[in-house]
Amino acid sequence: MSDKKPISLIVSDIDNTIADKFGAWGNALDAALDKLAALYGRSRDDIAQDLLAHVPDSMKHISGPYIGKDLRSDVAMTPSLKPASPEMEKKLEKIFHEWDKDKSKAELYEGVAATINKIKSSGAKFVLYTDSRESVCVPRLAKMGVTADMIDGLYVLPDLKDGQISRKPVKGKAEELRNALGD
Repeated sequence: MSDKKPISLIVSDIDNTIADKFGAWGNALDAALDKLAALYGRSRDDIAQDLLAHVPDSMKHISGPYIGKDLRSDVAMTPSLKPASPEMEKKLEKIFHEWDKDKSKAELYEGVAATINKIKSSGAKFVLYTDSRESVCVPRLAKMGVTADMIDGLYVLPDLKDGQISRKPVKGKAEELRNALGD
């Protein structure tokens, strides 16, 4: 007779545990730096060093990249990257749009969906947590194909407005996921 008890609960982080968030960010930043270098006629390394030189000290304690969390803000804080014309400003906006789209790519690591199904079929509960805001996390999960029947709970940071919890609107599959999970 075994004293081994069945696993009843598995809790997993999302970013870089079941999905490659830093890889997506890194690829998006690489592509954006190449585009910025081409736009300004400077080397990519020069652009990166210029951006890093203007990172506020308040950002230097965070995990993850110092530049590329908010590329628009990074560029705005870097005097040499101030757009010289309305045309250049439009090109910058296109770079920011493509960067935002690229960094938001979300895919589960290979085998994660099958593993979740195995966990669930064993009778165990599967809960996800993250330090991301709800309005960012729920759409990413929905985009990755995560549905409410795959998870038993989701712990996220709430979106805040003026110090109060604020539920930002989400649409489509993200709204379905949020509604199915409840508060």
